[in-house]
Amino acid sequence: MEAAPPAGTGNGETLLRELTPRQREVLRLLCEGKPNKIIAHALHMQEGTVKVHVRQIMKKLKATNRTQVAFLANRVGLDKTPGSNSA
Repeated sequence: MEAAPPAGTGNGETLLRELTPRQREVLRLLCEGKPNKIIAHALHMQEGTVKVHVRQIMKKLKATNRTQVAFLANRVGLDKTPGSNSA
């Protein structure tokens, strides 16, 4: 059985295409350190829906926790998605 390549080894554009627009919005707020409850309020969704999006983002980035997601997103520039207020 072949091991999966480490997350963050692809370019940001490729990884970004794998995320839905809503997942990109959740990712942007997750990278700002916002908890699920705040993300849900900001995006007008249920907290359970945010949890599902976070799980899917983690799966697509092959990350094991939120901190690793934020690190990998920053590393490949996914946290600089269009509409982001980051400079």
